[in-house]
Amino acid sequence: MGKTRRRKKSSSKPLDPDSIPIPWERALGGVFIAALALRLCYFFGKSGNPYLQVILGDALYFDKWALSIANGDTIVPGVFYMSPLYPYLVALIYKIAGHAPDVVKFLQHILGAGNCVLLAMIGQRVFGKRIGLLAGVMMAGYGLIIFYEGFLLKPTLGIFLIYTSILLLLEAQNRAEPKWIYPAGIALGLSALVRGNVYLLMPPLALWVACVFTAKKRWLAAALLVVGVCSVIFPVTIRNYVVGREFILSTSMGGMNFYLGNNPIATGVYRPLSFGRGGADFEEIDGARLAKEKTGKAHMTPGEISRFWFAEGSHFIRNNPGRFASLIGKKLILALNAAEVPDVLDFSEVRKYSLPLRVPLLNFSVLGPLGLMGIFICLYERRRDPKSWLLLIFCFGTLFSVCVFFVFARYRLTMIPMFMIFAAAFLEWVHRQIKSRQWRSLQLACLAAPAALFTVHNGSVLPFGPGVSIANLGFALLREGKLDEAEILLKRVSEINTKEPVHHMALALIYKKRKDNDAAIKQYRLAAKYFMGSGNAGRAMEYSAHQNLVELLTARGDVASANLHTKWLKAHPLPKKTDF
Repeated sequence: MGKTRRRKKSSSKPLDPDSIPIPWERALGGVFIAALALRLCYFFGKSGNPYLQVILGDALYFDKWALSIANGDTIVPGVFYMSPLYPYLVALIYKIAGHAPDVVKFLQHILGAGNCVLLAMIGQRVFGKRIGLLAGVMMAGYGLIIFYEGFLLKPTLGIFLIYTSILLLLEAQNRAEPKWIYPAGIALGLSALVRGNVYLLMPPLALWVACVFTAKKRWLAAALLVVGVCSVIFPVTIRNYVVGREFILSTSMGGMNFYLGNNPIATGVYRPLSFGRGGADFEEIDGARLAKEKTGKAHMTPGEISRFWFAEGSHFIRNNPGRFASLIGKKLILALNAAEVPDVLDFSEVRKYSLPLRVPLLNFSVLGPLGLMGIFICLYERRRDPKSWLLLIFCFGTLFSVCVFFVFARYRLTMIPMFMIFAAAFLEWVHRQIKSRQWRSLQLACLAAPAALFTVHNGSVLPFGPGVSIANLGFALLREGKLDEAEILLKRVSEINTKEPVHHMALALIYKKRKDNDAAIKQYRLAAKYFMGSGNAGRAMEYSAHQNLVELLTARGDVASANLHTKWLKAHPLPKKTDF
């Protein structure tokens, strides 16, 4: 009689999401140390990086604001135009350490390393220790996050506060204790004082809070979230009323930003109201001037100006629904694309001068598809999990809040760590499916993968190139009086983009300061040529180029040529009112 063989059961056990080879606390410590080491290499290697030697764009605005607060000007005249929390914290550091931007950047790197631990803890609460740890490691080596920590900008503080609120909300849901909601509300309110688009996240987060608690605790939990938010927002609102006599929650720039992102010539990225006058300081001045000109009012309050621009943006949307839908599509493509949209500095240019950033660190071209696949799997397998829905609400809400306005790489940066959690969850899911031989599930993922890859790598967004960074560095050096260094950079960028008139205007100014009139005349002529046909956007600079040509040609004795430009000035008077 033959013996019947029994089929052996598979000895492979399902993977434990909390199984890691070392204690959790030591793993978190390792993430922090690795993240901090990379950041300190970047920080101490700044001497060879020209872009880290100057303060540009919004960073310059925050630096001046913080310095004025540290010097005793604690009350800014009028309501806040930009979110106040970050400059006030920088001012506190300046008060203690003096005008020391490097101290702020050093502290931001420490906070950035802490954010990696914070993300790991959130991942652990939702998916387990393995996924949390992998997400923390991803954030530790994400080049763009490290890059922005090296500037006087808000993303590092914003990420810390908003992810702290998420961690506290998860803790409240896990313990089923509403008392944790109040500190979550405080953190959420503070994050709104760093970035105003957080206000758009508050209604869905309040709805989530109301849904995850039992009927007896539901309204208490939602009320505690609102009270926590209001406890930090209302003091700013009251302050704005005291100094401006109007109720503005925190800042008056919302209407302006809405219009900049939604107008007849909007492209999805930032474009200033007045040509060549980008930045918060110019925006506030130009926004007020143009609003008064369009309404015919001699005086408008900041709130009235903000409402005017919001109405202008809304008018565009109502009258052009098709164009608006197309614009939203462009913004979605930009927000989920591998290309990083620069504002003042382009990451791909700055990283050339920094060894840690030149290392092939994680970027969105890899993270984006993985994160989208993680979101897809999460919606497919964990659609009833309230913790997963909290992350999804934050992810989709942040994406929506960016697309309502306009897209910058640093504006979507708050969403990037959440993509890391979903990317880590997807990689763990693939590992689990292979281990348990769930081939049909993997086939489903393979069907969805091309859509994720196409979303991030669709080729519709061309690389932005180094011109933006080089030009802005050149302008900054010109402001500081470093004419030789500015000339080298502006010559280089004018070779990259020969038809950009602003670069020729800057070079002309350098040569005029040096009394090299022939070279200045050549550059002013090029500027006038390329400004031609730019409409009202570049009219003031075009007019200035011709004025300078009259002055320099007259000084050289070329009266006939000077008269030609004089005739041009008479034939093209500078309009008193200039449109967008």
